[in-house]
Amino acid sequence: MVLYPDWAERAVRWLTKHWGQDCPCPFCETVVWNIGQTLIESRQCGDAGVMPMLQVVCDNCGHAVSVDASVAGLIEPGGH
Repeated sequence: MVLYPDWAERAVRWLTKHWGQDCPCPFCETVVWNIGQTLIESRQCGDAGVMPMLQVVCDNCGHAVSVDASVAGLIEPGGH
């Protein structure tokens, strides 16, 4: 699912509110993050379905963090 421009803006606001303005990467300690342009799916075991995730990647070392898209306010809970 492609992130629409307003989703990207909402994602930045959510991340800034919850991570802070200069949240360092836990591996390399730089503060340059890139927000993925699409939501990814995290498949759950069994028939539990999928969880849409926003991927945030450190531009320096490539460490990736997945954030639940519904918790970040990008989609309705249970939505895809």
